[in-house]
Amino acid sequence: MMFPRIILLLILLAMIISCAPRPVVIQNEPPILHGNPPRRIVPERQHLPRALMGKKIVIDPGHGGKFPGAIGESGLRECDVNLAVALLLADRLQSAGAAVILTRLKDVHLADELREDLQYRCDVAQKKAADLFVSIHHNSLPERLPSFNQTETYYQLRDPGSSRDLAASIHYHLLKALDSQDGGLIPGNQYVIRNVTCTAILGEAVYLSNRRMERKLRNPRFLQQEADAYFNGIWEYFARRIPVIEAVSPADSAVIFTSQPLISGYIRDGASPADAIGEEGIDPASIELYLNDTPYPVDYDPVTHRFTCRPQLKSGEYRLQITARNRAGNSTRAYSGYFQVRLAPSQLSLELTPAVISAPMPVGVFVQARFDGGYPVGKSPAVVFSSDVGSFSQDTLMLNPHGIASTTYYPPLNLRSTAARLWIHATCQGRTATAEMVTVHDDSTSQQWLWGTVVDPAGTPLPQTELCFGDDLACYRVRDDGGFTIPLPQNARERPHLTVSAPGYLTVFLARYESNRSLRIGLEPLFQGVLRGKRILFDVATSQLAPITSNLHNFGLLTEIVTGNEVQNVAASLRFMPHLYLLCEAVTSDPPGVWVYHYPGSQNGERLAHLLQAYLSKFLSCRVGESTQYQLAQTACPAVQIRVSSSFGEVEMDRLRAALVYSLAEYFGATHTQSFTCRGYVRDGMNHPLKDIPVTLTGQPVQWTDNSGYYAFPFLAAGDYEVSVAEISLGRITVDRDKMVDFRVEFDE
Repeated sequence: MMFPRIILLLILLAMIISCAPRPVVIQNEPPILHGNPPRRIVPERQHLPRALMGKKIVIDPGHGGKFPGAIGESGLRECDVNLAVALLLADRLQSAGAAVILTRLKDVHLADELREDLQYRCDVAQKKAADLFVSIHHNSLPERLPSFNQTETYYQLRDPGSSRDLAASIHYHLLKALDSQDGGLIPGNQYVIRNVTCTAILGEAVYLSNRRMERKLRNPRFLQQEADAYFNGIWEYFARRIPVIEAVSPADSAVIFTSQPLISGYIRDGASPADAIGEEGIDPASIELYLNDTPYPVDYDPVTHRFTCRPQLKSGEYRLQITARNRAGNSTRAYSGYFQVRLAPSQLSLELTPAVISAPMPVGVFVQARFDGGYPVGKSPAVVFSSDVGSFSQDTLMLNPHGIASTTYYPPLNLRSTAARLWIHATCQGRTATAEMVTVHDDSTSQQWLWGTVVDPAGTPLPQTELCFGDDLACYRVRDDGGFTIPLPQNARERPHLTVSAPGYLTVFLARYESNRSLRIGLEPLFQGVLRGKRILFDVATSQLAPITSNLHNFGLLTEIVTGNEVQNVAASLRFMPHLYLLCEAVTSDPPGVWVYHYPGSQNGERLAHLLQAYLSKFLSCRVGESTQYQLAQTACPAVQIRVSSSFGEVEMDRLRAALVYSLAEYFGATHTQSFTCRGYVRDGMNHPLKDIPVTLTGQPVQWTDNSGYYAFPFLAAGDYEVSVAEISLGRITVDRDKMVDFRVEFDE
């Protein structure tokens, strides 16, 4: 089918908004080739290229409808230019025998919401089992520098093999055809190339914000040159053949019970069309096999095309990645899969708390498995608990990453009135450990115990809870099921208070409790529970900013810190899957202050930036702006860039950390109407306000008083809080409503 060229007239009608602004250029490296790079060959139009026969290629004209994309100074709309080039390219590809699928054929949006519109484009590629996905765009700068222009070609961030090869081939021909500056091959994480499984690129051929380029993009001949450049790049990519990895063993999600598994499969070069380029066959030196990012040597038989690897492994989960190139320089699509190695532990220990009882009471059961050399087994195998009598709260548990699991054993209620012995068993991968529990009759000297469970408001057990008697007189962790059985201190003059704390929950102080009785302790979540389980990735350039990220797990946040380059850090975000990406930098500035940037058009990024500004502006100079920093542009989640003065000290860093915590709480849904605020003033003995005095409240970030001596703790749950001012403990206060609490502090001369 020949696509109607009358569509070119559409590009003369135009209204527009901005497309992707100027990216950070990583490096313009040539494609990885082995031996001498093959000569660039452009197929002549009168000869039909055979390399494209039967290839399924999805062409995605970016934007459309209510999402028009970039706008030129004279009104040329990017969505119209993208479609015009896509139709011309589709015409050429179909003439060469390719099966072409366009995500749109006219100026329409594909869904009312932008994310759904983008997902529709990805779904087209998935449903059609495309060989390639090519998204056509034309860039623009938000600051509208009319003379700036360059060509950028993005490839899938997670695929530096085949997607980069395709990008390199297309990029070369775009530069040659359009006489543009080289903007580089850039690892991209845009939605449409991130969410397809085939080889994918996104091209930004020229900048529509450039006046000269806007004029050229109105010329049908220039549009044809661009389409031809895409065509030549796609043809050249296929002409070098596409090697494939097949029949990999162990299969994805397999479970292996040996320490030396055989990893094998086949790597074959693609079929050679009549117009093929380069030497045939797989380059054995190019084969790379990684297990959890560690390289392993591979043997390859060029006759059978089989590769083998026999690593020495410990118990655990492994991510297997394999790539290879043919002698023409093209890469396979990277193979990625997971398998587990489950070995019998060399050591399995079982401990009971208590091991001697005189009456029915819950007993803590703890098992630890270790590998050869004393290493933890890891999180792969399960442990099964059993006993001839009684029951368990959970009789089958997965070992945690330290090789530990714990449960609660409930002895039968009809314990014998005389001494008896019970046996508890734990079995893991064929190895069994046994512990003896003794029941005695009326032991007047027996240890006093406290047992029970710790739960959240919904009754869910909280296994990360710590229980401490007195001022850290003795501390214990609850079991995996939220249960605890702990001995009361015997050498204390009086019964100490019990502190119960868990990350993300308000600490509970128990001054009165009864021994040998079951206790159910409920904990209220901090910040209305909105921070629990939220994943925040911190891209921190210097250790000076470490205080911002310290101990955020106490508020229920899950954090990860990355310190690599910008591409590595965005790649890390794909594995961690954060809810937010925070880029933190220290800069020299006069006057000192904080600058918070978000990506243009990112509603959530802009919202978080303004929340930070609102909390910080009470103490520090804080400005909000837009940035096209690589990390802000390429993360899959909302991202902000926080730049702080390198001259900041402890007070400023604590204020920044508190502002970040409160901003995150409000960002994720905490409201003032469903919580309380404790606020007040700190003054000296003469009633003068005290500036820069630290005030701490249980489970809250430290606050420093402002010039008027004022402090405030928002989003508080009802409960008791320990308070200190200037590192002086002032006891506990009860918060059950919005509260004003003033403090008087006198310092020695």
